[in-house]
Amino acid sequence: MITKLLGDGPDQKFEFALLQAEAKKVKDDYVMAEPAYMRAFEVADNDEQRASALHHLAKGIADKGDGDFFLPRLKTLAEFTMDESNDIRNEVRADIFQKIADMRLQVGHKPISVRGDLDRALGYTRWAPGVTRELCEKIIRQTVRIITSNRKETNEYGIDSFEDRLPFLQHLLDALEEGGPALIQCKPRTREEALAEMERDRERAAARDAEPEIKF
Repeated sequence: MITKLLGDGPDQKFEFALLQAEAKKVKDDYVMAEPAYMRAFEVADNDEQRASALHHLAKGIADKGDGDFFLPRLKTLAEFTMDESNDIRNEVRADIFQKIADMRLQVGHKPISVRGDLDRALGYTRWAPGVTRELCEKIIRQTVRIITSNRKETNEYGIDSFEDRLPFLQHLLDALEEGGPALIQCKPRTREEALAEMERDRERAAARDAEPEIKF
C-alpha cells in the first residue's frame, strides 16, 4: 500500500526505506533500527540522501541521550558530510553540522566543544549560493550564545571561549539584516570556483611563507 502511494522511483524507494527505519526505531529501539537505516543508506539515489540516512540514525540515538553509542555514528556522519568527493551542496553540509552541534549538546557534550561544528557550518554557509537567511542566523546566534554563556570555559586544547570572535559575528548578523546571505558570502560562489579560489589562497600563503625573511 505504501509503495503504491509513494511510487517506486529511486527517491520513493529511499523514502520508504527511511520510513521503515523510523518505524523500527519506534517499535523496538535505535540499536535494532540501525540495520534499517543502513538499508536506507544503501538504496539512496544520491549522496544527500545518504547523508540524511546517517543523520536520522544519529538523531535517534541523540534523542535517547546515549553518548557512547552516538559517538561512532556521529563520526561517520561528519566524515561523510565533509568528504569533498561526495556530491552534497554546501547549504546541506552547513545544515548537517548545525544539527551535529545540537545533537552533541543533547548527549551531554560541553557547549564550548561544539564551537568547531558551528564554525564549520558557518564556513559552509559562506560558500553556499542556496543557503537561507534563517539557517545563517541560527548558526551565528547559536555561536554567540555559546561564547557569551561560557566565558570562563576552555575546550580540550585549553583554548578560551573565543570572545574575540564576537565583533566578527555581530558584523555577519548586521550584514544578514541588511542584505541577506549574499552579503556574508565569499566570492566567487559556485562550488568549483570556490574550491579554485581556496586553492589559490593556499598557494599565495605558501609563496609568502617561502619568501626570505628581511632583516633590518
